[in-house]
Amino acid sequence: MVIGCGRRFRISGLTPIHDIEEELDIEIDNEEVSTFGGLITGELGHIPERGERLSCYGLDITVDDVDDRRVIAATVELAN
Repeated sequence: MVIGCGRRFRISGLTPIHDIEEELDIEIDNEEVSTFGGLITGELGHIPERGERLSCYGLDITVDDVDDRRVIAATVELAN
């Protein structure tokens, strides 16, 4: 689920990558993962901690909620 408007959004970790691409009109070139949480974990190479940040695919991402196994939600700002 993608919630927000303008350039700032809150996205569930279970949101399919293709939904994010459609909603934000971006292209995420990563065939290895299917969910937003998987993308974050894959890019970082570990389960992130709350507050951890990364930038990729034109997105500035801040991890909001996690548990021991996955990203629950993150805040995203469109870069540029």
